[in-house]
Amino acid sequence: MEKHIRNLELINQMRIISDQEATESEMFSFINILADFIEENQQYSWITNFNVVADILVDAITFCNSSNYELSSFKVLFNKIPSLLTKLIDDIEKNYCINVYFEGKDKYGAIKTILSDRINYLGDFRTNINSIDRNTPEFNVLIISEETSRPDEIDTIFDKVINYDKWMNDLYILAEHLYELNYDYHYLCNAIDEAKKPSTEAIIVGSSYAMFGVDEAALNKNSVNLSLPSQDLYYSFKIAKEVINANRNVKECYIGTGYWTFHFDLSKSLKSEVSRIENVYYPIFNDSNHYVYSGKKKLQDFNDYTDSLIKKIFNIESMFQWFSKVIFHDNKTYFNNKITRQKYSLLGSCQLGSINEESKFIIGQKRAETHNKLIKYSTTRVEHENTMYEFLLYLVKRKIEPIVINFPTTPYYNKYLNQDFITEYYSVINNLKSKLTFTFLDLNNKEFTEEDFTDMDHMSELGAWKVSHLLKHR
Repeated sequence: MEKHIRNLELINQMRIISDQEATESEMFSFINILADFIEENQQYSWITNFNVVADILVDAITFCNSSNYELSSFKVLFNKIPSLLTKLIDDIEKNYCINVYFEGKDKYGAIKTILSDRINYLGDFRTNINSIDRNTPEFNVLIISEETSRPDEIDTIFDKVINYDKWMNDLYILAEHLYELNYDYHYLCNAIDEAKKPSTEAIIVGSSYAMFGVDEAALNKNSVNLSLPSQDLYYSFKIAKEVINANRNVKECYIGTGYWTFHFDLSKSLKSEVSRIENVYYPIFNDSNHYVYSGKKKLQDFNDYTDSLIKKIFNIESMFQWFSKVIFHDNKTYFNNKITRQKYSLLGSCQLGSINEESKFIIGQKRAETHNKLIKYSTTRVEHENTMYEFLLYLVKRKIEPIVINFPTTPYYNKYLNQDFITEYYSVINNLKSKLTFTFLDLNNKEFTEEDFTDMDHMSELGAWKVSHLLKHR
């Protein structure tokens, strides 16, 4: 069975190669490789298209060795091969059907979801045991759970037996690894799906300020936090539209901001930041805004780690999506037992309260200076003021309450933040308020203590609870 699957892969590889531009020498080499394959796999000789391919090879080889040979005519013969190989693959798959049976209890409830539509799922093994015929060119696979005793006869009946529970456990470990490799992408994909459910009444978008600063559970309503580190207004709006266009039950949209928000464009950022477009936003929205990106970067998935047999029997994409949703719902929110606010803090494992006063101001200054560099981007400020207007207008037209939040930051950070940010920020907000009706919550004017922060400008778990309490009782 494994050899059969490898043969199909090899034919497909040859089909791809034969459909590409090639030199005369490369075409000769390909003809020889394909001829060797045909000679070594005569078990398929009863299939019509196998013999059609064999005949075209004979014609090609005969022509190449004749005195009438010329390249253009050879190319005409050669160019028939890709379509013939496509038909051959279809014929082999049709005649060498893979029958899959299940024995035991599907405690995950996943088996029908993750099987490939290219196989023939026949369900319960014992119900269908009499229909299994070993004298046909079909392959029979049994997926068996650990809670079921292994029948003695299965090794003689089946071409392959898969231990379902062990296999699912191994795949879950692999899925966790892949999920964490690009955590923000997988989180956002699942969070968007969750937010599209009719039960979701509120969504939160914005940068890491909103990600750290809102505790969905404390809001006491069905809400989903869609904010991520370095998420700018362009992508916040894009995410919100994606959700709201699919879910008419959304009643509130919280938009997290900081004083520098209108000056920040992710698509014009440094490579370390703009990589978020490559890894997160482009794969979801096929949109890189101002960043020129080819979109050729491949995200790692099960295809990179699973063998040919598994790829044949199971729908690899559906399988990973299933595990991804399980992981998302196990975690419940962006931050959880494994991914904590402290772990993502700019101070690392160091607690803010354990740092002496002088060092706090030094660190606060360095952090503020990373944002102060943005003040020169006046064009971005104008562009994002327009984006915010369009965003708010979009919400108002749909009778969704926009709640714009200015998140609090520590005095160690505030002291060194360019004051022009603050002036321009309130200018934009006031201008928007003169045109549209929306709720604006300025939490930088509220009293927060040091224990409410995990670093110089991000909320701790306690701080997020306090912010959410203020949002709830606004």
